[in-house]
Amino acid sequence: MPIYLDEKLIEPQGDDLQSALDEADTILQDTSRIVIEVKIDGHVLLGEEFDTAAGIITIGKKIEFMSGEPAQLANDALREIIGDLDQARRLHIQAAEAFQQDQTESAMQCINQITEIWQQVIHAVTLVSPIKGIDIEVDEYQNQKITQLTDDLLQKLSELKVMIQDSDTLGIADVLSYEWPETVDAWEKFIQWMISHD
Repeated sequence: MPIYLDEKLIEPQGDDLQSALDEADTILQDTSRIVIEVKIDGHVLLGEEFDTAAGIITIGKKIEFMSGEPAQLANDALREIIGDLDQARRLHIQAAEAFQQDQTESAMQCINQITEIWQQVIHAVTLVSPIKGIDIEVDEYQNQKITQLTDDLLQKLSELKVMIQDSDTLGIADVLSYEWPETVDAWEKFIQWMISHD
């Protein structure tokens, strides 16, 4: 059962994936690096798949760990968020136009994507903040606690949902056209601030 950390063979004490991961963490503990990717027989474990894999027996399998710098990873994730926000900006326009033309199904597809993007943005900010040394409960951005920024965003999403439930298509179109672009601009600046934060 060959087990590698950054292409170097390691020898964990146990026969399960958690033991191998513990050994990798021990090797990395005097560095600034952490395990960022796990492969089993060439397959990268992602999300919940990774969370449920700890008990996998490694005998007969090739395990590969890759490490990376947390701060660099955090900045990479934040840059991806900026790309997501660009996509959200386009989707806001598409949804507004679709609502104005009574193309409700098309508009709702855009709204679902928009909601997913914004939820991912909030999730990413929450995960990345500690790595960047930011306490979202305490630290402020432009004289406002970061939790207030996320709370305000969640409130805007909630208000949008109510308008959809009320079938206020013209109101939704106006909000998407005139209010949400400012929200995207503000969040792009906030994410840039997070990237520059040391």
